[in-house]
Amino acid sequence: MSGGPDAPEQPAGLPDVHHLSPQTEELAPEEASGEGQDETEATPAETEAAQTTDAADDTAEPQPAPQAAPVAEPAPVILPPDLPGGKEDPAAGLTDEQAAVYARLREWRNAEAKRQEISRFIIASNATLAEIARRVPYTEADLKAVRGMGPERLRKYGQKILEVVRG
Repeated sequence: MSGGPDAPEQPAGLPDVHHLSPQTEELAPEEASGEGQDETEATPAETEAAQTTDAADDTAEPQPAPQAAPVAEPAPVILPPDLPGGKEDPAAGLTDEQAAVYARLREWRNAEAKRQEISRFIIASNATLAEIARRVPYTEADLKAVRGMGPERLRKYGQKILEVVRG
């Protein structure tokens, strides 16, 4: 059955959806009554074969769905922690003067973190403070060159860090 010259080709065995009523999704009256269809009566052998197949389908055990082979996930990348004990002491190798600057920076950072009620490492890590103590910056440009001193950290804490460094 064709829906006209512009109708898409319908694969065999699928219902022609062009004849479904949009409100009820039932067959249109002419299709429900069998009008306009070119079907022939099934032979008794075909009817018996269809009934046997249906009966076999009803008693057959449901087969489990085939499972896909497990996909191997990539091994997780293990990063060393940036915590005490995870790396060597960032203050190792500081001179006495640099160690004093480092101690002042840590004291300021810890007090500031407590005041703001945030983690002290949000303000600056020990490694960043040790690098500041090594370089002893006197200007914001000097401080900007320190690894870990991004624009936002520089804006928020730059002047205070420079004051602590100067003592």
